[in-house]
Amino acid sequence: MSSEFILKSYSRALGIADVDTTGTELTIGIADSCCSPPKNCEVEYETKVDKFDHHGQDPYGHGTRVTRIITKMLPDADYQFYRIVGNRREGACQHPALLQAMYTAWMSGVDILNVSGGYEATENRELPSEREITKFADHGLTTVSALGNYIKDVVTEPTFPAKHPDVIGVSGYEPYCNSDKDINGREKSHQGYTFGSKSVNNTSTSDNNYCGYRSCQDGVCTASEECSLTETTWDGNVTPSDNSASPDVYAPVRYPVEDGDRVTRKSGTSYSAPLIVATIGAALDDAKQAGRDPSPKELQIQLKKTGTPLTADDGYKPNAANLLTALKPDDLSVPSLEEE
Repeated sequence: MSSEFILKSYSRALGIADVDTTGTELTIGIADSCCSPPKNCEVEYETKVDKFDHHGQDPYGHGTRVTRIITKMLPDADYQFYRIVGNRREGACQHPALLQAMYTAWMSGVDILNVSGGYEATENRELPSEREITKFADHGLTTVSALGNYIKDVVTEPTFPAKHPDVIGVSGYEPYCNSDKDINGREKSHQGYTFGSKSVNNTSTSDNNYCGYRSCQDGVCTASEECSLTETTWDGNVTPSDNSASPDVYAPVRYPVEDGDRVTRKSGTSYSAPLIVATIGAALDDAKQAGRDPSPKELQIQLKKTGTPLTADDGYKPNAANLLTALKPDDLSVPSLEEE
């Protein structure tokens, strides 16, 4: 198995593979820890904001992983980079740097901005941000942001800007395989990290195969046999104490890292958010080519309306093909834009 197989699996799961587009009409912004794409990623780009120009390209590695996800699925988009995170010692993105990145993205004509980070807002500094972010959205900037990962005594509530009502907030889900055989091929029904002995071909197109990457032991993932799929919300998602700021949508939460002939896994809503950017981007790119330029609010509402429920939990995963159908200018059955 390879990370290529896993990312293709995500593309199938979210309907991106069903939309024939590569991002030619899009400008995508990435506000994270990198100032440019990785060396083997050949995309058109500009560095717009760099708060840590004394660093290398990305000593943290976080932004590079986020970039790989989006550029793999939308290789022909134009990219803009906003480095607002330095390294682990310098912590998460800071409020002024984030607002500068969002303002610059808005002024630069970015279609979709990925923010795979954030901060727990306080009343004193959240209110000015709310007004600014509403203005950015009203003038065409679609922002997708991770709601955050639960860390005891550190992060316990959804982070800003994902909790803003005009930002598409993303949490993670996990696909589990329901297999009738264990690793040794013995007949036994079980669910979760278990897997069958038959490996999945990297070029397989079966929709049932996309959960194969959940075959994990000791942090190492291998492909599983074809299986039925159970989708559950990730146990590392933050849960708001007051039932506010629920995620708009969910996306796979695992990121595959290749190390020789092994694939290890990293987890976090940071890796769910760029999958949503790619999902929206695929539909938006095709819609633009057809002469339609939907607003950020329309994208946010239709993203959920055209999604599909998780099979075993509350919440929705989006579908790029369904979203595109709702955005097409010749579609007379576009769902109402009124909130449910």
